[in-house]
Amino acid sequence: MAAEDDEQEPNRTVLRTDWITSALLIKQTRNELNRRKRDLHSIASHIKAKKEKRRREGRAGGWGLP
Repeated sequence: MAAEDDEQEPNRTVLRTDWITSALLIKQTRNELNRRKRDLHSIASHIKAKKEKRRREGRAGGWGLP
């Protein structure tokens, strides 16, 4: 029986390693996606602020007053 347990243990290790690798890959992917999401949000906010600034300058004759 002990010999059979020794033979099965490497399979468990491989499965556990694959599971951990998958979990780490998922975590890394989620972190990357969240970073890209923050970057896109930052870019969108910057563009929106520029548009708002141009809109205000256009109405105020270019002086930037509301």
